[in-house]
Amino acid sequence: MVNKAVLLMLAIMVGNISCKSDYVPPKPPPVVTDTEMCGKAEENLKVLVKQDKDPDGDCAYLLKPGVRTQDSFELFCKNTQSEGGVFLNPRCISEIKHCSLLDCCTQTKSDEECKKLNDKWSK
Repeated sequence: MVNKAVLLMLAIMVGNISCKSDYVPPKPPPVVTDTEMCGKAEENLKVLVKQDKDPDGDCAYLLKPGVRTQDSFELFCKNTQSEGGVFLNPRCISEIKHCSLLDCCTQTKSDEECKKLNDKWSK
């Protein structure tokens, strides 16, 4: 009787182990917003490049044809967001006052750094 109980418990444990799976369901693509702002973002980048007078700066880099496969930053932005599911934050890019704030839009600078830069360029 004890042997049958032990065997039954082992069978249940082995059955439970074999039923477990490492399968992780795919994550849905991120929801991107503000795609309608891609054109305004491109316009602002062009203004900032003229102000910055740095042909190799961050803003100018985004506008160079070799960087993107599309004809314009606007198309690149729209396609990257809608097809690639990558949020470029075009609303933020359309509102920045200096190219050094690009990394704030992409959230690759700390909030503290962004606040300092924003204060500096908002004057």
